[in-house]
Amino acid sequence: MSDLINIEKQMTTGLVKNDLEKASTGLLTAGQKQFQQLGLTGIRGETEAGFPLVIEYGLPIYESAQLPQNERNLIALLAIIAHNYDSNLIKRAHNSDLVTQVQTDAQQIVTNYQETGRLDKDRLEKLCDKCATHNLSLGGSADLLILTIFLEKLIK
Repeated sequence: MSDLINIEKQMTTGLVKNDLEKASTGLLTAGQKQFQQLGLTGIRGETEAGFPLVIEYGLPIYESAQLPQNERNLIALLAIIAHNYDSNLIKRAHNSDLVTQVQTDAQQIVTNYQETGRLDKDRLEKLCDKCATHNLSLGGSADLLILTIFLEKLIK
């Protein structure tokens, strides 16, 4: 898999520089605005770096999870959410405290799973309620989950 990631990194070299650093004012994507305002590189930086959120967090827990498939997907998604500055989440949250709360909640569920081997459905439901109440989207993290699943199938 390292060969695949190395090829991907070569293909995307300069993505941040060419797409974010050179973006001018005017009609900017949420990711471009977040780069200008917060210095976050978003999915472009993740891509250029070889998807470290997938390689370091999503894939290891996905591969090792001894859970039914849906819960296995959830725990990998939560591991990604816990470490991802998801541009969709940031755009909708409108405040960094809420982003931090979502990441912390996700990390607590992951930690609890690692300690007990079970998915804490009460905490998960509270996190889902928080996201629904604030109309939050974790679409970027969900995209990284899809890549996690794809890579796991590819290396099997």
